[in-house]
Amino acid sequence: MTGVGQKNGVAGVGSSGGSSFDGTDGVESFPEVPYSKSDFNDGKCSGNIGPEDYGSNAGNVRNCRLVGLLDLDQSKTYVRGKIIGYLNNLIDIGVAGFRFDASKHMWPEDLGAILDGMKNLRQDVSTCNSGNKQMYAPLEKYIVKKTKKLRATFNRPASTMLIELL
Repeated sequence: MTGVGQKNGVAGVGSSGGSSFDGTDGVESFPEVPYSKSDFNDGKCSGNIGPEDYGSNAGNVRNCRLVGLLDLDQSKTYVRGKIIGYLNNLIDIGVAGFRFDASKHMWPEDLGAILDGMKNLRQDVSTCNSGNKQMYAPLEKYIVKKTKKLRATFNRPASTMLIELL
């Protein structure tokens, strides 16, 4: 989940919105959330996802870094709680839906737990771009569980998969 849960594009020391952070490899301190080094997947894999991993190694795709970006460990109850709290706050202020970008980089059980903890949303259309249907297949049961309706269309070129939630 880009920017919230999966691959957040932060590296080095900086600040945003009045909050400071240190995304330096090995430090990974975000005191305003707070997230610390132990909240990231470095213990499982601190390297990058390799191109060959997409066809053969779901563990690396879901635990390793995408082009060096920090990767939150969504299997941790604390991390899930922070993500769920943030998303529910957005729902409370009127956000009607979310795009879970790069969900193939998320463990289906983690996405399921996050969806289960979220308040109900409208049923809208979402797109996922991938040439690997097998990476998304485990996610379908969680999407179906949350929305109660799912129609997956795989008649596009191999580079595109469209999931319509009707």
